[in-house]
Amino acid sequence: PSDPLIPSAAPPQPAGGAPRPAPPAPPPDPPSTPDPPPAPPDQSASPAGADVLVWELLYWRDPARSALVLVSLLAALGCLARFSAVSVGAYGALAVLGVTLPRRLHRAALRALRPPPHPSRAPPEAAVGLSPEEQRRWARRLARHVTAATRTLARLFLVHSVPESLKFAFLFYLLTYVGAVCNGLTLLGAGVICAFTFPVLYRHHQAQIDQYVTLVRSHLSHLRARIQAKLPSAKAKPQ
Repeated sequence: PSDPLIPSAAPPQPAGGAPRPAPPAPPPDPPSTPDPPPAPPDQSASPAGADVLVWELLYWRDPARSALVLVSLLAALGCLARFSAVSVGAYGALAVLGVTLPRRLHRAALRALRPPPHPSRAPPEAAVGLSPEEQRRWARRLARHVTAATRTLARLFLVHSVPESLKFAFLFYLLTYVGAVCNGLTLLGAGVICAFTFPVLYRHHQAQIDQYVTLVRSHLSHLRARIQAKLPSAKAKPQ
């Protein structure tokens, strides 16, 4: 019997002294396909997504949608100027139901006439409404805006700062003259037209508009400095 401490002899080499060929290398592993990136979350119902949607409408990124929104707003304001708000709301609701109700009845009739599809092939129903997280986000944002507006109005009406309250009073004094010429719906319609017009004009003529705005700001700053220099409270009292 062989001693277990003595290493065994090497396997015999083939005749001619040629080395034995090395075993073939294993085939390489197939390249792993990376996982597809997850779909971006739908932020259309979030506050940030709503802001993006509004700016897309104002900048006419989708001309058909922006034109539809503009015409709808102007038509609603024109109807409010001609009829009462109750009549406009009632007829608007009837118009919406006149479009959605036939579509719903048509879909129900097709579903009754056709055989029901397999559950695995049935298209998933779209979720309607806001999720609880989105509702909380909207509620927090609304509460933040209401709180900021209430604090600002309280500071202006209770005269926490005399210059700011005087500016606020001067603004309402100017609005008395504006109200004598046109009503609120006319101003609201002009504001809608300006909101859909000025962003596009600024994008196409940004350099010229910035130049004129800078010139107007410089004139206003000089005028303010001259007015403050003539005020008695602005002059330094002699020691």
